[in-house]
Amino acid sequence: MKKLLIPVLIVVIGGFAWFVTREETPAVQPVTQRDADDTTVVRDEETQEEPEVSMNTSSEFRDGTYRSLQMYRVPNGQTHDVDVTVILENGKIMEYVLLFDDGKVGGSTQNQDRFAEAIPELILGEKIDELDLSRVGGSSLTTDSFNDGLAEIMNEASDQIG
Repeated sequence: MKKLLIPVLIVVIGGFAWFVTREETPAVQPVTQRDADDTTVVRDEETQEEPEVSMNTSSEFRDGTYRSLQMYRVPNGQTHDVDVTVILENGKIMEYVLLFDDGKVGGSTQNQDRFAEAIPELILGEKIDELDLSRVGGSSLTTDSFNDGLAEIMNEASDQIG
């Protein structure tokens, strides 16, 4: 468990540092290069290649890298950020980066850790518009916020077609 805690803390601290120093940008933005350190990128084991940004005729979504920043409020009133970046290829999530804020509440940090452990097998290689995530890792608020991020990403990726 301690071996897992250190990488999660590094990602959380890095995400918080990014959040504090970032410039205001639109909630969802397609990019052609990665925004995050490669150590935080999770790749589909079947394809280690970086997908090209291109029009795709077999999907309702444009291939590319998309990002969404979401916020959720926990029962004690504190808010937390979930920064979601995904690489879409043929409408499928091929890679993703997930960053959380500093996890001010002990319970929230534990829920975020369980969510982060469980999410890869549920989304990698899956069609973004077919995902139906609920209480991933036992975390409902984090899952809801992640789902909101995916909805914004789908909207942005589909707006670029046509």
